[in-house]
Amino acid sequence: GLAFMNDEPPLFFNTHGQSAFFERWTSHPLFRWRAFRAWFMRMEAHVINRAQGVFTISPADYEYYVNKFPQHAQKIHYTPLGIEIDEYTPPPRREGGAPRILFVGRLDASKGLDLLVAGFARFRQRYPDAKLTIVGGSHDFNPVEAEVRNAIAQNGVSESVKMTGLLPRAAIIPHYHEADVFVMTSLWEGLPTALLEAMACGVPVITSTISSMPEVTGDAALLVEPNDVDALADAMRRVLTDRALNATLGAKGQARARAFSWERTAQATLALYTRVAQSQ
Repeated sequence: GLAFMNDEPPLFFNTHGQSAFFERWTSHPLFRWRAFRAWFMRMEAHVINRAQGVFTISPADYEYYVNKFPQHAQKIHYTPLGIEIDEYTPPPRREGGAPRILFVGRLDASKGLDLLVAGFARFRQRYPDAKLTIVGGSHDFNPVEAEVRNAIAQNGVSESVKMTGLLPRAAIIPHYHEADVFVMTSLWEGLPTALLEAMACGVPVITSTISSMPEVTGDAALLVEPNDVDALADAMRRVLTDRALNATLGAKGQARARAFSWERTAQATLALYTRVAQSQ
C-alpha cells in the first residue's frame, strides 16, 4: 500500500500477522536489524491509519491488531485464508507399515520444532520403527535449520528423521497421503494452511493449544500444551493405536477443512470490500 499512501482511492490492507510474528521472533534475516524492525512497525501503523479496511487472516491476528490499534478497531476485519479443496483430498487407501509422522511448514523459531523432535524421540522409545518427515526450508540463510538438525542429532533420531527442504505443492501432497499423523507444535500461528491441507487429506492432526490452532481445527484435532514432551508423545501414541480416534479425527478434519475453501474466502472478502466501500 505504500505507493498509494498519498492518493485518494480507498486502500485496503491485508496482513498475515507480520508484526505479531516479528515482535516475538527475529530469525528472519531482515528482522535481525533493529532499524528495519522499527521502520516496519512505523510503516505498518501508517498504512493502517490510512487504510479504509484492514483484513486479518485468523482470530488470533484479529485480536492482536484490535488490541494494538484500538482506535481503528471498527475497520479491522477477519477473513480467513483458504486452500484448494479439490487438490487436497484423501488417497484411495493408506499403506500400512511403520508409523509415519509429518510436519509441513517454514523452519523458524515459532514452529516449536525442538518440541516436535523431542516428542518424536520419546514416542520412538516405544515404537522404534517410527519415521518423522519434516517438509520445509528457506530460500536464504536460515539458522533455525541448523538448530533443528542439532536437535535431531542430540535426541538420537538422525536415522529416523528426513528433512526434505522446500518442495513444490505437487511434491508435498504425496507426503500427506503417506502420513499417519500430522503434527504442528507451533508457539504462534496466523492461519496455518498446512493444518488445513493435512485435514483435507484425511490425516489426523495433533497441534498446540495456543494462538489460532484451536480455532482452525475445532474439534478435529488433539491439542497439546506447548513444551509438554510427554503429552505430545502420548498424543502420537493415541492417534496411531486407537483406530476409532484415528478415523474420527480424519473424518472431522475433512469436514472442517471444507469450511476454508478459497471460494468462501473470496466471497467473504468481496462482501467486506463492498461493505467498507459503501460506508465511506
